[in-house]
Amino acid sequence: MRTDVVERPVNGTSPTPGPQRPGPAGLTFAVLGPVRAWRHGRELALGSPQQVAVLSALLLYEGRPVQPEVLIDVVWDGEPPRAALGTVRTYLSRLRRVLGEGAQSGAIVAAGSGYALPLRPDALDLAGFRGEVAAGQSRLRAGDPAGAVDTLRRALGRWHGDALAGVPGRYAAAQRSRLGELRLAALESRLTAELAGPGPDAGLAEELSALVEQYPLREGFRELLMLSLYRSGRRADALRTYLDGDRRLRDEVGVEPGPALRRLQQRMLAGDPALLVEAAPPVPAPAPTAAVAVHLPADLPSFVGRTQELAQVTERLAARTPGTVGIVGLDGTGRSTLLIRAARMVTGRYPGGVLHADLAAADEREVLRNWLHQLTAGADGPAELPASACGLAALLRPVAAGRRMLVLADNVADGGQVARLRDALPEADLLFTAHRRVTGAPGAAWVRLGPLSSVDGLEMLRRLAGPDRIDAEVSAARRLVDLCSAYPTPLRLVAERLEARPDYPVAVLAAELAEELDSASVPAHDDCVVAEAPLHRAYQRLAPLQAGVLRCVAGAGLPEFTAPHVAALLDIPQHQAWTALDALVDVGLVEEFGPRGRYRMPYFVEAFTRRLTAEAHHPSEPARRLDQLAAHRSRAAVPAGNRGAAAPTEPAVPRRASHVATVREGSATAIERAWSSGGSDAA
Repeated sequence: MRTDVVERPVNGTSPTPGPQRPGPAGLTFAVLGPVRAWRHGRELALGSPQQVAVLSALLLYEGRPVQPEVLIDVVWDGEPPRAALGTVRTYLSRLRRVLGEGAQSGAIVAAGSGYALPLRPDALDLAGFRGEVAAGQSRLRAGDPAGAVDTLRRALGRWHGDALAGVPGRYAAAQRSRLGELRLAALESRLTAELAGPGPDAGLAEELSALVEQYPLREGFRELLMLSLYRSGRRADALRTYLDGDRRLRDEVGVEPGPALRRLQQRMLAGDPALLVEAAPPVPAPAPTAAVAVHLPADLPSFVGRTQELAQVTERLAARTPGTVGIVGLDGTGRSTLLIRAARMVTGRYPGGVLHADLAAADEREVLRNWLHQLTAGADGPAELPASACGLAALLRPVAAGRRMLVLADNVADGGQVARLRDALPEADLLFTAHRRVTGAPGAAWVRLGPLSSVDGLEMLRRLAGPDRIDAEVSAARRLVDLCSAYPTPLRLVAERLEARPDYPVAVLAAELAEELDSASVPAHDDCVVAEAPLHRAYQRLAPLQAGVLRCVAGAGLPEFTAPHVAALLDIPQHQAWTALDALVDVGLVEEFGPRGRYRMPYFVEAFTRRLTAEAHHPSEPARRLDQLAAHRSRAAVPAGNRGAAAPTEPAVPRRASHVATVREGSATAIERAWSSGGSDAA
C-alpha cells in the first residue's frame, strides 16, 4: 500500500507525462502540471510564460471561442497596456506557427469575434481525467470498489504537480485552485473505494494521516481516517482524530465539525458494531426523476424593450451545447428582470427543467443542496448530504447527467462561482448575471445592459404612471426620461412620485428633478438617494485612477471625449487613460460608441458624480486640469525662440469658462478645435 500523498504511476509506467491520444494533426496537450504540447509524440517549445498563459486559456475553454478581451485579462490581470490587443494577436500568431496552421490541423482558428483551439476531448489530459473520475465513481456506486480504485488511480496518474504550473496571472491561479479541488475530490473518491474493499489496511491509514495533516480542515479526509483507524482496531486514535479536528475547526474557523463527522463520533463512542463491517462508499447518487418543475420569480408587467439584448441571450445560448451566457451591467439596469424574461422565452428547450438561484441571497452550498433536493424530489435520496460544495457537486453531476437543463444564477460575484457551477452541472446551459464581466468563466458569451432607449423609457413611464397622464404632457415626460438617462430604476421611482401626486403637472416634477440633479447644494430627495444607490456601489468598486477620471470628466461636462482628452485633463499617459475608461465602460458608468473610441457619460451618472465630488470635498479637479491644459496648449503655440517671453495675460478663469462653454455646446470635434487652439475664444 502506498503511503505518500502524491499519486504514483501505476504498473511501473514512467512518471514523465507523455502525450495523450493524438487529436487533429497529432496534437496533444497537458494542463495537469506544467502546460505542455506534443505533435506526433514530439514535445513542442511553447514560448514565453505570457504566450503559454494564452495557450492555457484556449485549452481550458476546450474548443469554445475565447474573446480577445478575455485573453487580455489572462495576460495582464485587468491592467493591460495600450497595445495589449496587438500583443495578444502576436502571441496567437506565434502559437499557430508552433502548433500548425488551419482548422483541420487543430491549430488556433478564428471563431466569430474570438479564437478557438478545436481538439478531440481525448487529446487533452484534463478531459481524460474527468472521464476516468466519472467512470470510477460509477463503478463504486455499482458495487465494484476494486474496479473503482484502478480507474481512479489511472485518473490521478495524469497529474504531474500543480495544474498550469509556472503560468503567471490571477486567471491561472484561479484555475489552478479549481482544478486542484477536482484532484482532491478524485483522491477522496479513490480512498473511499479502497476503504470499501475487504479488510483493514494499515497503509491506508498512514496515507490518510498524511492528507489530514496537509488539509486539516477538509472533513472528508478526516472522516475516512477515523473510519480506517476504527476498522483497524485503533478506536482511541479514531476518537482522538475527531477531537483534533474539532479543536482546529473551532480555533481556526470558529465552527464545529459537520453533522456527518459528529454522527460518526457518536457511533464510535457507542461502539456501533456496524462500523466494523460497513463498506464506506460515498452516498449513492439517487436516480433522477421526472423533469424538475420550473419555479421562476414573477415577471414584471412594466418590462419594455430590450429586444436586441433578448435576441442576443437566446441566440448565444443556442450557439453552443452547453452554453454559458453572462448578462452584465450596472445595478438597476434590469439584469435580473432580463434573466427571467429570457428564461421564460426558452423554457421549452429544456425538458430536463430549469434551476434558479440568487447567489447574493444564499450560500453556494445552500444553492447546490436546494438544487439537489429539487432534482431528486420523490426519489430515495441520501439521508445525509455532504457538507462541502465539492461533495454536493459530485452528487449533482450524475443526477443531472443526460438532462437538457437550464441553470439561472443571479448576482454572480466572480469567475470562480461560474466555474464551480459549470463543474457541478457540466451538461446544462448556464445563464447568469453579474455587475461586470468576470474573468475565469471559460466559454462565456457576454450581453451588456445599458440604459433603455428614449422610446422604451417613455413607454415604461406610460405603463407605470398611466398612458393618459404621460400622453397629455409628452414633452415634459420626455424630459424626465432624459434626466433619468432612461435608466429603469430612476424611471420607476419617478413614476411612483407621479402616482403619489395625481394632480401634479409632469412639467413641474421634471423641473424639480432637474434642479435636484444639477445642484449639489440642494438636499437630494429620498428617491434620488435610492436611484443613486447602484451608482454608489459601482463607484466604491473603482480604483483611485478610475474614480479620478470619472470625477474629472463629470466636472468638465464633456458631451463626448476620448482617451487623449482624458489624458490631457489629468496629465497622465494615454494608455493609463484608456485603461481607466475601459474599466468605467465595464462597470457601466461610461458608454463607448462609434468606431473611433469615443466615450460619453449618461447625464444621470454625471449629475451623481458631481454631487459625490462636492460631498466628498474634492478640489475642483476638472477646473484645475482645464487651466493646466490651456496653459500647456498656449506654451506649445509659442515659437521656440520666444519661449522665454511672457505668457499671455488672459486670466485662467475666463479661459476655463471658454473651455466649459465650448464642450457643453459642441461636439467632440469642437472640443478638439478648442483644445488645439490653446483655449482662446477666437473661433
